[in-house]
Amino acid sequence: MASYMHKETFDIERCRHDSDENYFEVDELIALPIQIFNRKGYFTEFCCSGHPFATADKVFFADLNKLNTDSANFNKKSLLGYRSLIVFKENILLPSLPPGFVLFDYNYQLEFVRFTEYTELLGKRELVEKMPDAEYFEKVAQDKRVTIHKLYDDNDVYGFLRDNLETMELLYKWTLELPDLKENNRKNGGEKICQI
Repeated sequence: MASYMHKETFDIERCRHDSDENYFEVDELIALPIQIFNRKGYFTEFCCSGHPFATADKVFFADLNKLNTDSANFNKKSLLGYRSLIVFKENILLPSLPPGFVLFDYNYQLEFVRFTEYTELLGKRELVEKMPDAEYFEKVAQDKRVTIHKLYDDNDVYGFLRDNLETMELLYKWTLELPDLKENNRKNGGEKICQI
């Protein structure tokens, strides 16, 4: 389920407003950590708490299984939704990583996106789905934006949901302890805190 967050105050609302241009959609489970990140000056561009059901059809998964590369296996798990992801805006640095999260390896995503964008045939038939995100991921990788994610090991829906809820709670508690970048920038004349 989604909530809506105000783009300036980062207040969270349950319902969509008439003036949608002032709000962005955010998954409910990750809404509180995203609110804290943004209020403390760690501005986010995109996030996903993770979801228990696939975002691609069975034929596409069958094609991915044939690839059997690290990037295909990584993206297969990602397409299953068993991943939490946060993309920060340009020039945002974190002092450390939240529990269970790692830096996102764009090489995996780019290899996969380039393959699905530019390869015409896989085996005897065309890929049934093309990735629309190629330009986005190419730009994000070039910008070197900090992106963190967690892949979940449990393939059982309820196991994933338990792990996901616990991860979001740990992420929330971790964000509460983050130094306030806005306050830090005022005190230090705009200097950034250390990078992960």
